[in-house]
Amino acid sequence: MAQKKKAPSTPKTSPLVREKTIIWVAAIVLAVGFIILAATAMPFFQDDAYISFRYARNFLAGEGLVFNHGEHVEGYTNFLWVMILALASKLGFGMEGAARWLGIMFSAGAVAAAVFLARHVLLGNPSRLVIAGAIGAGMWVAVNPAVSYWSAGGLETGLFLFLVTLGVERLLAGSRLCWGMFALATLTRPEGAIVFAVSFLWHLLRRSSNLRQAWRTPTVYYFMPLLPFAVFKLLYYGSLFPNPFYAKTGFSPEYWRTGIEYLWLHLQHFGLWGVLPALVIFALIRGGGKSALGFAALLWIVYTGYVISIGGDVLRAHRFFVPVWPVFAASTIGGLIYLYRKACRRVIIFGLVCAALVITAGYQYLYQHEYFSFSRKMEAALVLKMHTVAASLASTDSRPFSLAASTIGRLSYDLPEHTVIDMLGLTDSTVARHPEYIPRMQTTWKERHFNAGYILSRDPDYILFSTGYKPSAPAERALVLHSKFRQNYSVMLYPAPQLGRNLAVYKRMGDFAKPDSVWPDLQLANDYNDALNLMLSDKFAQAVEVLSRMKHSGPNDFDIPDHHLAVALLRLGRYQEALAHADSALAINPRSVSALTAKNDIYTALGDSARILEIRWAINRICPWLVQKEPK
Repeated sequence: MAQKKKAPSTPKTSPLVREKTIIWVAAIVLAVGFIILAATAMPFFQDDAYISFRYARNFLAGEGLVFNHGEHVEGYTNFLWVMILALASKLGFGMEGAARWLGIMFSAGAVAAAVFLARHVLLGNPSRLVIAGAIGAGMWVAVNPAVSYWSAGGLETGLFLFLVTLGVERLLAGSRLCWGMFALATLTRPEGAIVFAVSFLWHLLRRSSNLRQAWRTPTVYYFMPLLPFAVFKLLYYGSLFPNPFYAKTGFSPEYWRTGIEYLWLHLQHFGLWGVLPALVIFALIRGGGKSALGFAALLWIVYTGYVISIGGDVLRAHRFFVPVWPVFAASTIGGLIYLYRKACRRVIIFGLVCAALVITAGYQYLYQHEYFSFSRKMEAALVLKMHTVAASLASTDSRPFSLAASTIGRLSYDLPEHTVIDMLGLTDSTVARHPEYIPRMQTTWKERHFNAGYILSRDPDYILFSTGYKPSAPAERALVLHSKFRQNYSVMLYPAPQLGRNLAVYKRMGDFAKPDSVWPDLQLANDYNDALNLMLSDKFAQAVEVLSRMKHSGPNDFDIPDHHLAVALLRLGRYQEALAHADSALAINPRSVSALTAKNDIYTALGDSARILEIRWAINRICPWLVQKEPK
């Protein structure tokens, strides 16, 4: 009897292949989900992004990698990003659209890479935990509001996040391409050198038995691409370090305190007030320095130390921690899995701890949503304001005027043919490397460098304070102390109905032949700032006290205290006193349009139509764009 043939058996899929397939599918799904999440968020551009846009546009115009024509200053810290934007623009894409979508796409790539990075970190655990942990890490990166915030903000953060994440993933996979990724990361942000240094030391530690061979590949793949770039920087800019390094950073207790505050806010939003970083430290201790888990933990710790040492970031929304968020997520999950495997006999206790963490995380998410929405609105409002100022100046002044400002991004992008002087020193080497020092200068601004004497020596046609009248930045307060500023710059007002107010810009009146003297007491500038803060809070009586002190103890060439006294007294209903101070301001500065507008409001409150007509004639002679209809 013939034997029956056996049906061919279906080959079984190995656990490793199944694991990799799940990881690949999860990475793709999370990346696509992130693109949708980031693309549907409220659109905005960070004001600083326009600095890179201006460099890219000048490069395409044949001016070189410069901010102002003929000034070789490396005022950017994102060389590769500037080059990518220039290429995209050359290919016909809009600068803003290219920056937004490239940032989103690079960040989506980082989300996918984070899944594989976490898989390498978690290898050695049971397959189900590796899969769950890798997908969890990728999801954690994808839903992090800071990642989506910065991916669409126009800056290089998405590109840097992608290169760092992919570089670390390739390092853990044993690929020599990781060193090339770190080189590209360093071309994108100087902090790429920190990532390379930690990775290189870990690489040597793992191959300590053959050090001679271990250092060759990193040297070729990392240093060789950077050597021509270093030569270019030295020959073109005269320095290896970008100019913002000198303008923004400092190594002092004051900066360290700011850095710790920056870290603490990050831990409140994303670290469960320090609980999760404790898991990272635990992962380093239990994993050991040679393990992938220990390396990921060590990289986050060293990078965090660097962020603290330079004082954190001047911008909101945790930008400096975004590039190392994937390694933080992977090492935190690694520490949690280790605890889980040790606490499996105490499932109830462990479950309660996890439930507490989930509840806390939910509370944090609601708080973060409000924080990031507010940050977007604030930045969008700033960009709109700077766009309005630029349009107003361009429409009312046909000269090739120059402008000094403490917020230069969108402003400079909208005034491409004009010299824009950065009072904070990001794009000006004199301010950054030769700052002035005034004792007792206190501020919440991280950009503490200024050189008011130098700014005034360049005689900018306009000076713009970031908040209008109010000198909030140290660079702005220092200007108030100079007689050349007080006597030769008068406020011009420009209507901004979309913002619901007039915008104030200080305009140069002409040549200044007198010697410039510096008022010795910083309290003058501090009182000016404090008085305007009080007025913004509708505390007009307290503002009158501060402004009166300014008038009586300050210099007699400053019309601003009298003008604001007129406004404050008007709000208090003390019309005759308000008129007296408006007239006093005009006696010091006959072109004080601020005092004239105050008198217009006073006469309007008094119902004196004849005086209103007279005042509007005077306003029309100085700022005709303020008067809707010419007076008859």
